[in-house]
Amino acid sequence: LAAVEERLSALYAQVQEISAHNARSPYQVPGMSKREMDRAVDGEDAGDSNGLNASLAHTESSSDGSSEAEIDCNKAIFGETTLRRAGPSEATFTSSQTRGYSFSESAWDAIICIGHPSIGKVGTLWMSLLVCINIFIQLMFVYIIQTAFTSNPYDGEVLAALRWWRSGLAHDVADVDATSGTSLVSRLCNFDEALGTSASQRTIASDINDYGTSMNGPGAKMCLIAVFCWCLIIFEEISNVIRFVLAVLSMPRARKTFFVHRETEHEGGIAVDSLSWGRLVAALLVSAVRLAVAVLLGFSGTDFLVYTQTTQDLVLNAVALEFVLSIDELLFRVAAPARVRGLLSRLEELPIRRKAVDWRGINFTAFAMLLCPVAACAFTVAFRLQPALRDRAAAWECICGGNKMFVVATDGLGRAHWSPSEPFRGEGGAGASTYLHTAVLAVRDDSDRQAGLIRQESSLNQLRQAVKQPVSVMSAMLSCVDADLGIDDSQQERPWSMGQLILTKAYVQNGSASVDSCADVRPLCWQPDLPGIRARQWCPVTCGCASDGTGLLLVEPSLGCPVSCDSKYKYALQSAKCAERVLNDTVHDPGFTAYVQGLQTLFSIRTFEAPDIVALSHRMAELGCAAVADGGPVGEALCTGVAETINGTAKRRFRPVTSFCPVACGCDGSGLPGHKLTLAERTKEASDSSSGTLVLSGDCNRRMSLAGEYFFIGSAANGAPVFRSPAGHYIYYGPDCGPDDAASRWVLSPDLCNGNFMDAYILSRDPRRPPERGEWAMACLDDWQRVNLTLTQAPE
Repeated sequence: LAAVEERLSALYAQVQEISAHNARSPYQVPGMSKREMDRAVDGEDAGDSNGLNASLAHTESSSDGSSEAEIDCNKAIFGETTLRRAGPSEATFTSSQTRGYSFSESAWDAIICIGHPSIGKVGTLWMSLLVCINIFIQLMFVYIIQTAFTSNPYDGEVLAALRWWRSGLAHDVADVDATSGTSLVSRLCNFDEALGTSASQRTIASDINDYGTSMNGPGAKMCLIAVFCWCLIIFEEISNVIRFVLAVLSMPRARKTFFVHRETEHEGGIAVDSLSWGRLVAALLVSAVRLAVAVLLGFSGTDFLVYTQTTQDLVLNAVALEFVLSIDELLFRVAAPARVRGLLSRLEELPIRRKAVDWRGINFTAFAMLLCPVAACAFTVAFRLQPALRDRAAAWECICGGNKMFVVATDGLGRAHWSPSEPFRGEGGAGASTYLHTAVLAVRDDSDRQAGLIRQESSLNQLRQAVKQPVSVMSAMLSCVDADLGIDDSQQERPWSMGQLILTKAYVQNGSASVDSCADVRPLCWQPDLPGIRARQWCPVTCGCASDGTGLLLVEPSLGCPVSCDSKYKYALQSAKCAERVLNDTVHDPGFTAYVQGLQTLFSIRTFEAPDIVALSHRMAELGCAAVADGGPVGEALCTGVAETINGTAKRRFRPVTSFCPVACGCDGSGLPGHKLTLAERTKEASDSSSGTLVLSGDCNRRMSLAGEYFFIGSAANGAPVFRSPAGHYIYYGPDCGPDDAASRWVLSPDLCNGNFMDAYILSRDPRRPPERGEWAMACLDDWQRVNLTLTQAPE
């Protein structure tokens, strides 16, 4: 009996201690004063005047010796929310027997707290505003992503624009690299870093090349990983929404929402005991909006990732999408009141009354959370990623597909012509070390070498004046001396130190590793492009601009040969006799052999192709000048130095064969090849037209005199006589000699029937013979001048 009494006394003491503790227990959340909590419990805010009528109940022992203490707070009502306290045994049962939804610090989950007496009326309005702001921002993000970031960057319009670029600028001859001869599209598709045009097309090509056009490419693999991770995030959000909805639907319904304070070992927790119908509807509406945002953002974000153009941007875009979903947490952390954060942090998870399906340690939820992202990725690959890759492949085909090594141009009739271009060798662009690059670096670094590399002008205008002169004008100012001799007296300075670097740095790919003298550039002399032009400008004697013994044919000033060299050549030609050597002497002459080889080389080069001239040159190697005399129109082209290319759209000027075959070219009055006359025919023609041989006298200050004898060589297409001097100048009635030509003048020119090039002319209406005396307009050294010329009949 004594032991029983002692046991009862101990139990009574414990009950008294628990009752006293409950009487002192603070039922407010962190941040709420005891006065505010007492008012909420006493029902002051709700207008309840009865207060807390039953503060503590006596402890009653159950059959198994357990005890229970409870404070009834049913009358502590704020609006619809009621707070009461539950004992430790009830809390233990709830947390151990249910698995539910755990609240997080989010504007979405804060909907459960709105209206609680602990956060006050202003706090309720503030949290409602935060929820609305969160919904607005996330919906705006969804709208912007869907309308601005999910369009296909390689749609039909883009592909059409790329096709237009490829069919136009990409192969335009005007955009060919001047140094390497590479087309624009070849440089672009090989990602030449020095490319200064078509930047957008180069960016597209570079992005597609880095991304790839198949599922094996790095871009597709990275995209698949990013989409899978994004789907995991979206389905986690959807799972949270579903679990929240199931939890609130599992809660008992009551007229008011009850929050229960539970005693735990360390601190009190708060559980939602029941929900009112109004709070349930509000929670379901917010959950519907949250679910809609997640689904819409899932589709838009997937398209956003699929249409991301670069592999690097995929990582950034995936992180940006995850940020959009975390805006609710950001708003809550930054702007939620302390009371709301404290209350939400102490809310226990909402129980979900459902039976978990578990099979050997794996439940259905875990399986579904992995299977759904995998299925979403499979859908994305089939209906989004693979079509996008096909569009990328189509864009790459538009830019870099097919043959890239050709260029096109149009002639005066609008006809299109094409020719092959040089392949991209990687020598141009950023890796090239040209003369100009070296000179620029010397000025940039203020190097002592710049004096020998580059000329300084005092102003921008003088610089423009210095560089605007074409090749022909500059060649007219050069003396016929090789620059490496150091005795140059040209009007334009040609220091060999500068020329040596120009020829070495710019044209090392043509076979010479260095240039020490003009002899090293001899292989460049026969080239019609820029390397050959520079070689003839700096080394005219070595290249043969002043003689016919080297086989050089490109002697026009526009192709680099100084005008003074041409004057020397023509002066020597004037003293030559009108007679041809025998066949054996001709075909074994090194100069004639070099000329024939020059014909075969020049007219086999691209843009100079003339198969008829090449064929005639092979006959010349066997028959000598007889092949020229019998060559017809092709022989006439060799005698006049004007030939049409294979497509007939361009005329190429070169050194004629008259120095080797003067009789074949009609110096004796027999006419040009194809128009040869017998001696009787020549005599009759001269008698009928009063043509014969004319002697020109009178001149102005010119580099080369036009005075001398002019032999009748035949008639032009318009029927007027044509005269030619041994130096290669013509007197004809033109300007173009055509049968339908509105001829109105007699012309003195080194080019027969070329109205674009004249040395002198006089207006006349008589096509039978040039006037014996008259005032001719003549191109002198200073300018065009009026000069009195006399043309008399040479004695028989």
